[in-house]
Amino acid sequence: MTLLLQTSHLINKRLPPHTGFAPKLLITLELIKQNATLLAALIILTSLLALFFYLQLMHIVALTLSPNTSNSLST
Repeated sequence: MTLLLQTSHLINKRLPPHTGFAPKLLITLELIKQNATLLAALIILTSLLALFFYLQLMHIVALTLSPNTSNSLST
C-alpha cells in the first residue's frame, strides 16, 4: 500500500517511468528542435529537481515508517 501511494506522487508529477512523462519528453524535444534550448533545459532541470525531492521523500518515508504492531491476535 505504501509503495502504491509513493508511486502515485511520481505519476502526478509526470516523472519517468510513468505515462505522464512521454508528453513532457515530446514537448522538450520539440523545444530543442525549435532552438528554445534554454526553456528545454529549464524543464529538464526542474524535472530532475522534482524527481530528487520525491525520491528522497519516498526514501525517508520507507525508513521511518513504523511497523504494524497489531495486538488483535493476542487475547
